[in-house]
Amino acid sequence: MPVHVWFAGRKADSPTEVLALRELVQQLRDRTESYYVFWNFYIPGRQIDFLVIAHNAIFCVELKSTSGLPVTGTMNGEWKRLDGSPLGRPVSQILSTTNELRSWLSKNTAQVFSANEVSALRSREVSVRSILVLYPKKHPDSRIDIGGEWRLRPPHGAVVGFDKLCATLDDAAYRGRSGVAIELRHVESLAGLLGLERLTDLHTLEPTDSMTATQATERLRGFGEPTQARLWQRRVSRTGFMILAAACVLFVAWTLIVRFGGGGSSDRSLSSPSGAFYEEPGQQPRPAGQGIDRPNTGSNDQGNDDGFVSSRQPPKESGSADQRARSTGDGAVRSETGSSDGVGSPSPAPPSPASAGSETEAGEKSRLSSAEKRTAEEGKTPVLAVRKVTKGDIGRVVTVRMTVADVSVRGDSVYLFTREVSRGSFSVEIIAHNDVELARSELMKFKGEVVLIGPAKLKTDSNGDPQIEFYSLEYALSRIRPAK
Repeated sequence: MPVHVWFAGRKADSPTEVLALRELVQQLRDRTESYYVFWNFYIPGRQIDFLVIAHNAIFCVELKSTSGLPVTGTMNGEWKRLDGSPLGRPVSQILSTTNELRSWLSKNTAQVFSANEVSALRSREVSVRSILVLYPKKHPDSRIDIGGEWRLRPPHGAVVGFDKLCATLDDAAYRGRSGVAIELRHVESLAGLLGLERLTDLHTLEPTDSMTATQATERLRGFGEPTQARLWQRRVSRTGFMILAAACVLFVAWTLIVRFGGGGSSDRSLSSPSGAFYEEPGQQPRPAGQGIDRPNTGSNDQGNDDGFVSSRQPPKESGSADQRARSTGDGAVRSETGSSDGVGSPSPAPPSPASAGSETEAGEKSRLSSAEKRTAEEGKTPVLAVRKVTKGDIGRVVTVRMTVADVSVRGDSVYLFTREVSRGSFSVEIIAHNDVELARSELMKFKGEVVLIGPAKLKTDSNGDPQIEFYSLEYALSRIRPAK
């Protein structure tokens, strides 16, 4: 039988809701009874995910995405997935929503039903059932305790997995005995009061791929993989990261001790086993106890027993003609100073080719353009096809290759999506603030193109899926470009 769908004309808050709607409609078409579905709409003060109407019952459906993981929760407490993601207080939410919906229907009964039909209704109320649905299924390891809450037990309501929703809708135990059959004309009047419009083509909604909701979730979440194995992988990864961080801290501490803690001397000299002191690489060793020749600074600094000067102040300029400054190619200045009495340090040797090369390299890096810096970063980051991006890559700096299929505006952000993976399993968010339309027009040039995005750090969206986020349009345009 045909399934009629109405909605508020707005986009879904989550791609999961779109996938769930498609699969629900597909399953209801196989029934011998006509069903009417109101999707993602509002009554005064309440948002409702699904309202499924049969000829003798109305079902208020609240959808909670579990990603196939076990869920724990109590009647009045918070619900959580096994990975720690919160689901709020679904019991209080569905019951209060159902009460508000039942009250709203009672106030508007006369505008939906005829006078004779209103008088035939028992207590002038339409029966509304509360159905709390876990998407895509209720995991067998879930521990949900609703206590003595009769409103979520047959025939008043239920807590079921999405895979059992249609069977619950068909169950005669949930059907009312109001004496009035709900027909299409009633539903159209009800939709008009709510300001809903008829949805004739589900393909106009997002996402645009042809997968069912369960298939998309299985591919994205690794549904079917043992839960304990996934948790063990997370623990091993977390332990390995902590060990690596501790090793880095120890290495830095050891380097600082060797660098600055060698006997309190500021000359960075190292003592060999034979007792000879060595200066920087390239200088000749000196016997222990003999100091290094230094220019006469005219200061009162006292020397140590081994001849080193404890305070290293620059020599005073004598103004002699032998002092002169030379400017190197990178802007540094070297001076050669000779003493009037013939005693003093020799002129500093010219920089070695290795040090000159490093100075030149530092100067060149400081003059790199943003494009050249990005190219240099790309050489250090992996380039991943969007199909290869997984939740295990979150936190890494990568470059993602994908085909831009859609450019969507949500709030103050612009999103890039691709058909290469399930809608919502990977996205690119550009926060445009007050220039959303400008940002969208600038990013539309990438639609249909194969682009490289990055290097950028992979983060997570509100559903825990991989996402690249840019905090300005200018920065996003510097990191998004056509693939060569």
